[in-house]
Amino acid sequence: MNNHRAGASNGCTTGFGMKGEVTCGHPNHVSKMGWSFLRSTAEGDIYRFTRRYPSGTEGAGVEIKEVSYSGKTMILWQDDYQKIVLRPRPEPLEAGKEVDPAPQQSAPHPERPLR
Repeated sequence: MNNHRAGASNGCTTGFGMKGEVTCGHPNHVSKMGWSFLRSTAEGDIYRFTRRYPSGTEGAGVEIKEVSYSGKTMILWQDDYQKIVLRPRPEPLEAGKEVDPAPQQSAPHPERPLR
């Protein structure tokens, strides 16, 4: 999962598993994200995401959404300050090989291959 809006030196990236939480953003524009795996379907794995924004403030709102993730890049939320994205896990590099600029599709869970 990636939270990034503008510029090459800002944003944050975290691993993505069955359940997790991350807090990231700029002052006064911090999101606290939580997620949990619900089930698998033929179309992908279903997750529930909760976003608290701006986190740590009295006026923080809460948004909840369920999405089907099939291992392709997906924008979860985007506004003037943040772009929160699910991306496939990059393939590990073999020694002596260059980085392939084309994104690779990977399973959301290594133990469960994509359909």
